[in-house]
Amino acid sequence: MKTTDVYFYWRGDIDRAIQLALQSWLYHGYRVKLYTHDELSNVPSGVDIIDANDILPADNKLPPLPYSDRFRYLLIENGGWWSDCDLILLKPIKIDSQDIFFIKESDNRITTCWYYVPANTGFGLHVFNLTFHTRLLSNVAWGPAMVYGACEKFGWLNYLYPWEDHWPWQYPTCAQIFDHNDIPNKNAIHMFRFALNPQVDQLQDPHPDSILGQLYVKYGVYKINITK
Repeated sequence: MKTTDVYFYWRGDIDRAIQLALQSWLYHGYRVKLYTHDELSNVPSGVDIIDANDILPADNKLPPLPYSDRFRYLLIENGGWWSDCDLILLKPIKIDSQDIFFIKESDNRITTCWYYVPANTGFGLHVFNLTFHTRLLSNVAWGPAMVYGACEKFGWLNYLYPWEDHWPWQYPTCAQIFDHNDIPNKNAIHMFRFALNPQVDQLQDPHPDSILGQLYVKYGVYKINITK
């Protein structure tokens, strides 16, 4: 495992917004490993496509979000970065292989869209097992509060970093990505993709002066080479 390995999971179509997230990590020199149960198309060249069954078989009884939670917790036991497919990396994060990195989104809550965990800590297996004994949050997903509790159990609370230090906004104001402003001087942008889906036209074809439009140009999304 290297600190430049980053893992993603996706099922379904790869559109421009997802291409942007993948391409942003490639741009900064990371080895991008995309796990899936599907035959994907429009994947940027340089992305390693890996059979997700190697980690966890598909479970059609679970909705996509909680399945993704279980998958990421089990996978991260191998060590490395996890990123959701709607997180844009603006700057590389240089860390040692034994470092730990989580974003604290509020009191007693950790974002589970982006983090780094060393290999073989037992953390991933612990959180994976918790999903079988913890009620789904709003019947949608396991996540921030449960992972915070696991970090507390493992003595990792000193590795939680304030979200304000790393990205420019949170869920309620995520539509700022369509504003005609400069790209924020932060480490990453979480698009909160599901919140932006009603604005799908702007998401796929943003104004060139918007933050998103500038990112599409910076990371070469309009000129992207695909694997298939």
